[in-house]
Amino acid sequence: MERHPITKKDAMFYLQSVNSTYSPSYVPGMNRRKIYYPLLANREYADYKTFIRVYQYFREELQKREITILDNIYRVHGKAHTLKSIGNKLGIDGSYVCRIRSKAERKIANLIVEFVYGPRNNHLILLLVINQMTPYYRLYV
Repeated sequence: MERHPITKKDAMFYLQSVNSTYSPSYVPGMNRRKIYYPLLANREYADYKTFIRVYQYFREELQKREITILDNIYRVHGKAHTLKSIGNKLGIDGSYVCRIRSKAERKIANLIVEFVYGPRNNHLILLLVINQMTPYYRLYV
């Protein structure tokens, strides 16, 4: 599959949409609905197309199961599926599908950080992440 070019702005939009800790607009919180769900409602929106273009750019780095899950959640091939229905197809529990989705989105986020800032062994990235009451620092080398 040919890789369509993406920009750093597109990559940062994906990070924001999945609420990655690498996103400048990251908001900590558990059990929150993913920000990208409204995007998935209409495949004709420019934001949806940008989101999918970034996903497809990095998708080949994922495992087959992760690709299957994200394709179904992101509506790459049409109809959206629930975590439970995806789990039934794969023979796993819906909560496990959720964990695999999160892991796959973290993998893509790590790849985006390398895409935007260069390989980690060449750059020092210091990110301030606010954790509800206490700020803490994550250092990546």
